[in-house]
Amino acid sequence: MPVTATENAICRVWGMSLPTRSRSDTPQTQAEIGEAYAVFAAACPNHSHLIPLNTDKG
Repeated sequence: MPVTATENAICRVWGMSLPTRSRSDTPQTQAEIGEAYAVFAAACPNHSHLIPLNTDKG
């Protein structure tokens, strides 16, 4: 299904605002970030490249 310009803009801005992970994250924070990534991936499948990689920042 084609993506509208509005959907594209929303997904782009949302994707750029996703939280990043850190080694100091608590298990709860890790779970919440994972859930945020999953919701984003389901809602914006054409923008999954915006999901931050696990950078292991300490």
